[in-house]
Amino acid sequence: MSLTLSCSSRLCEEGGEDFYLQRTLIRAIYGTDELRNAVHGSYCLTSAEREIPFMFPQAPIEPTSTGEVALDYLDLFVNPALISGLFHLCKEKPSDPYLWLADWLLKHNTNRPEVCDKAN
Repeated sequence: MSLTLSCSSRLCEEGGEDFYLQRTLIRAIYGTDELRNAVHGSYCLTSAEREIPFMFPQAPIEPTSTGEVALDYLDLFVNPALISGLFHLCKEKPSDPYLWLADWLLKHNTNRPEVCDKAN
């Protein structure tokens, strides 16, 4: 799901396929016209890499992993935690599954640093 959807705040007001969805999004709420449309979202990764330095000239842009590198990363770090969380989610069947899963992932984060409380 997008926070901006249409590239024009005017289109959000005029209607179209996603009129009811679009009028609740940031661009429809705060945008005034095509130039002052409240927010910018890049069309694709290539555009984002080109556009980010305009707004954030000091920000380093790290290369995006693709192909086998991305799959290896997901297999090693993301999939095990996500599969376990989804398994527990199905067992619990909470009323708000998104919030429950987010909380579960935070509680079971294996990459969280250990903090030692040493009292003097």
